[in-house]
Amino acid sequence: MSWLSEFVDVYDKNEKNLGITSYRIYHPKSGEESKKAYQMLPVSHIFLNCTLQIDLNLKLPTPKITMKP
Repeated sequence: MSWLSEFVDVYDKNEKNLGITSYRIYHPKSGEESKKAYQMLPVSHIFLNCTLQIDLNLKLPTPKITMKP
């Protein structure tokens, strides 16, 4: 069995975990615990971390949503 076939088998066995965010806990030498999020994504997708700010102005007659990267 090739490595690609093995990859497909492992992916198929874990298909129920698609899109579920899990956290890996690290204990660096400093002694502080840190968490890193990870997900199993569909094939040909990537996981990106980005900061997003959403400002809501509810005082306007029609609420306006503005998003800033």
